[in-house]
Amino acid sequence: MTFNIIASLCLSYLCGSIPTSYISGRVFYGKDLRNLGSGSLGATNTLRNFGKRAAFVVLLVDIGKGWFPIWYLSGNVEASIGNTWLIACGFSCILGHICSCWVRFRGGKGVATGCGVFLALTPAPAVAAFIVWLVTFSLSKTASIASVVASIVFPILVYFAPGTTNPNLIWISTVLSILILWTHRGNIARMIQGTEKQVL
Repeated sequence: MTFNIIASLCLSYLCGSIPTSYISGRVFYGKDLRNLGSGSLGATNTLRNFGKRAAFVVLLVDIGKGWFPIWYLSGNVEASIGNTWLIACGFSCILGHICSCWVRFRGGKGVATGCGVFLALTPAPAVAAFIVWLVTFSLSKTASIASVVASIVFPILVYFAPGTTNPNLIWISTVLSILILWTHRGNIARMIQGTEKQVL
């Protein structure tokens, strides 16, 4: 069981740590996204520098790399590691995206990969938070504002979701919300100053 726990955590981290936008920039554009725009290795910075098509692919892969390990583990080793460790694997996956070992522990801000993790853990609140993100983005045209609003609302959505039976889901969703707010601390400062740029 100990081996399963360690292996699952490592698998989740490594899956989350795949630097999708960095690979996309290097392979298709010959550029290091860490040196462009905000320096963040996520879909928003990809959109600003490489366009909609590249950003769409990065977004899908970043969601997928959060969803896949949790989906895989839940169907294969959940019985041996338990739901609590499955949640821990989801958090490990998100940390992998934010602090990727492949790019000197740089990464994105955790929104897309966190969405993928919770699509596997508790789909309804994740979909509802994504709708909140879309509505906020359509009104503000600013991805950071949409991400901050969705991250604040998300733990509330998890708490009131009919299928939430594990209290640890509420705790991890709250931790994820705080983590996303922390990764957006620079954006929040610019919002307060009125200098945050729109994506489109």
